[in-house]
Amino acid sequence: EVPWNQMTVIVRNSALVSTYARALAHANVPTRTHMSETSLQQHAVTRDMMMIVKMSLGRVIIDRDNAAEILVSPFGGLSALELRRLRLAFRHDRLADGEHITGGDVIPEALRDPTLFDAFDFAPARRAARFAETLGLIKSQAANGSTIEELLWTVWSRSGLATQWRDEALSSGFLADEANRNLDAVIALF
Repeated sequence: EVPWNQMTVIVRNSALVSTYARALAHANVPTRTHMSETSLQQHAVTRDMMMIVKMSLGRVIIDRDNAAEILVSPFGGLSALELRRLRLAFRHDRLADGEHITGGDVIPEALRDPTLFDAFDFAPARRAARFAETLGLIKSQAANGSTIEELLWTVWSRSGLATQWRDEALSSGFLADEANRNLDAVIALF
C-alpha cells in the first residue's frame, strides 16, 4: 500500500531504463525518468529532429530508406500503410509516363521537390508535401544565416506535435507517459 510517487525502481545498467519504463507504462504503472539517463541522440524524437535538419542541409543524402523512415516518424506523420499508398501512387504515375521506376525511388526526389506531390490529392500526399516544404524552408533559413536553434524550432513548430503531445500528456496511461518523455526530450534539446 505504498503510493506510486513513493516508489523507486533502480536498474543495474542505465541502458535498461527506457525498457523498464516502457514495460511499467504498459502495465499502467506511472513512470518518470530523467533525460540524463539517455543521450539526446538516443531518443527517437530528438534524433529525428536532428536528422531532418541534416537532410535539409545536405549533410545526409535523402535516399529511399531514410526518406521512408522519416516520413513514418511523428514529424512526417504518415503511417506505414499511407507510405505504401503514396509509393503506389508515384509508381502508377511514372508507369503512365512510360517510366519503369518504383515509387520508393521517387519519394526522395519528391522530398527535394515538393511540387511532385501536387499530382495527388489525398491526405498522405498533402502531409508528405508539407514535410517536404519544411525541408525546403529549413534549407532556405540556413542559407540566410539562421542558427541551429531556429532551424530546430522550425522543425518543431511546423510538425504540429506540441498540441497533440500536450493533450496526450495530460491524460493517463502509456500514451501519456510516452508523450511526457517526448516533450521532455524536446525541451532538453532546446
